[in-house]
Amino acid sequence: MERKNTIAIPPKTDPGISSGADPVSGEKNFSRPTTKFLTIQAATTHVTPEKIKLDLAELESLTELYDRYEIIEKFAEGGQGEIKTAMDLLLKRYVAIKSLKREHVNNHEVIANFIAEAKVTAQLDHPSIIPLYEVNGDDEDRIHIAMKLIHGKTLDDIIEDTILDCKHKKGARTEDMEGESLKERLENFIKVCDAVSYAHNKNVIHRDLKPENVMVGQFHEVYVMDWGIAKVLSEDGKNFPDANGICGTPGYIAPEVAQTQAYGPASDQYALGIMLFELATLKHALTGKTLTEVMAKACEGKLETLEHYFPQYKIPDDLKAIIMKATALNPAVRYVSVSALADDIRRFLRGEETIAMPDDFMRRTFRKLYKHRMLTASVVLVVLLVLAGMTIFSLVRQNQAIVDSKKRELKLVELHGAISDQAHSIDRHFLQVANTLQRFAYRIVLAQGTVGGDMDRIAESNMFNERINPPAGTTMSPFYKQRVSFETAKYKLAPGVSLESVKPQIQALNPIMCDLLAYMTAESMEYRSIGTSEIKARALQDGLPIVWIYVGLEAGVMLGYPGNGPTTEEYDPRTRPWYKAAIGNSEVNWSAPYVDTDGLGIVMSASKAIFDSRKRLCGVASLDMTFNHVLRLMASGKDRDVFVTGRYLIDGEGQVFLSSKLNEEQVKKAEKDFSTVKFDKFPYPQISGRIKKSEAGQFEVEIKGRKRLICYAPVKTLSWYYVEEIDLKQLLKD
Repeated sequence: MERKNTIAIPPKTDPGISSGADPVSGEKNFSRPTTKFLTIQAATTHVTPEKIKLDLAELESLTELYDRYEIIEKFAEGGQGEIKTAMDLLLKRYVAIKSLKREHVNNHEVIANFIAEAKVTAQLDHPSIIPLYEVNGDDEDRIHIAMKLIHGKTLDDIIEDTILDCKHKKGARTEDMEGESLKERLENFIKVCDAVSYAHNKNVIHRDLKPENVMVGQFHEVYVMDWGIAKVLSEDGKNFPDANGICGTPGYIAPEVAQTQAYGPASDQYALGIMLFELATLKHALTGKTLTEVMAKACEGKLETLEHYFPQYKIPDDLKAIIMKATALNPAVRYVSVSALADDIRRFLRGEETIAMPDDFMRRTFRKLYKHRMLTASVVLVVLLVLAGMTIFSLVRQNQAIVDSKKRELKLVELHGAISDQAHSIDRHFLQVANTLQRFAYRIVLAQGTVGGDMDRIAESNMFNERINPPAGTTMSPFYKQRVSFETAKYKLAPGVSLESVKPQIQALNPIMCDLLAYMTAESMEYRSIGTSEIKARALQDGLPIVWIYVGLEAGVMLGYPGNGPTTEEYDPRTRPWYKAAIGNSEVNWSAPYVDTDGLGIVMSASKAIFDSRKRLCGVASLDMTFNHVLRLMASGKDRDVFVTGRYLIDGEGQVFLSSKLNEEQVKKAEKDFSTVKFDKFPYPQISGRIKKSEAGQFEVEIKGRKRLICYAPVKTLSWYYVEEIDLKQLLKD
């Protein structure tokens, strides 16, 4: 078939040389300047209405379709034509054949539109516009257009696939993954803009741009399809109302078209802006229940909210600004051309300032820093190294100070916990001793009402030193350093008191006094799993928590357990410190340390007055713990011995009742006077004020240039406080 509308290149003339001929051979010379001129002409020559007019004579010379192509199958159909796949018998390639339907072979208007589409598409020689191979005829007078067969997806398919991918992956699809997907979609969109810009340069507007009319091939090639309602503009490029009314797809029609049917490049740009909206958000930009509602929104340019289909993905502000500019209600506010729109998208992808959203000072600064990030990073690194060099010594010192502070704080917290545990352990032991005394006193009260009985389990104290027939169970004890019996109790009459006067009372207590071995363990868990014989063995060898259990009666007799040898002849229980301290109240009374008359050194007593039913004083029940045993309770934290300089039990006013700082002079004075041990005053009187503020705590003091840490916690059974004096330097020493 003869080709029409070819570009004629006027021959150059040169004296002595025939036009276009080689000087030697006389053959045609296709030089570079000629090829360059041909390319420029093809690219800049406009498509005009004259070039696409229907010339019936042209249809008479069409080649037969079936001479070259073998039809395979039909895969699409429209109002005027249908599309089939076919095999090019000459070049052995698959092609697409668009054929005019049989019912339109005599309709000149339809034929003219069909041929116009073919001519427009043929003259738009661009990589993103489907190339036409030729126009063919057949014996039924039908017209066929052979064109490239594209394998791929439409942008509409890609949007749907992206939505499905987001739903399928859910949380696994990160914002970075969506960013990469958006970048790929925008790169395809830029190719669409390039094709439309090329068409505009050729005076052609598409008028039906939408995702369904853009195909993306298997190798990322992009094609703008369906130029069936494309319009060729006048040479001056002015927009005139279309005589045929509104053309295009609702939802992609520009406001000015919906209002005045005036098409132009700006209306194509608006449709591209709508496409960009959908590619960015994955949802329709303009929706409605009816065509009337959609067209009403189109007239007013009312688009949906510019946010992603999946709210967790954020659309960049620059991209939003580009979309808003391309879809502006006023065409004058839009980009000057589709090419400018594509360039702004490119700037967005490169991270540069866009026309739609010019940078303010801060954005411009950060953008420049990011653009020159290697240089910026180098400068920052140098500055940081300089600063690091200047401050590293200071940082090391600060870090060491922080480490020391944390170490100090940790040790103080651990110490506070240890002191509280220690006080609780002392408190628990004294509570057990108090419970033991309460039980003993209660048994004595119950026994007071009995009459008669034996004295087979109680012996006079002098009898325990007898070598022949001593009381039952009498044996030498390494702990007591004398002969004692855990099977027989003793009694000792005060001066001037006869046995006959107190015998009934002794007989009443006979069953009780020989059954007190279990009481001497003070309910300690240590002794609950062993038998009586083992407890006796320990008592004889090492002593038990309670060393003496006894009762002094107001009648002038003392009964004690375990039984042992005589005390001084002048001994009267009613004159002893433990007796005097108890008769003033009905609660358990804890005495200050005093010298034991039975040879165990310094002891501490717990005493309780016993009253009859008429509230008359009957006597005082008491039990003793050795001073060394109490010190062992106070010093159970062996790991602290290296920095503990003193341990105390004091009351709320700071009066010392027990102290690890006991000297010989204090002991000798107590032995001489048979009085309580007088400890030195607590060296830090401010503790009484501290105790009033909080039950437990710690504070620092300095004495003779050495820092001391005073830690205290309550011993509630005694209403006292356990106190440790600590060498702070030694505590914090590694």
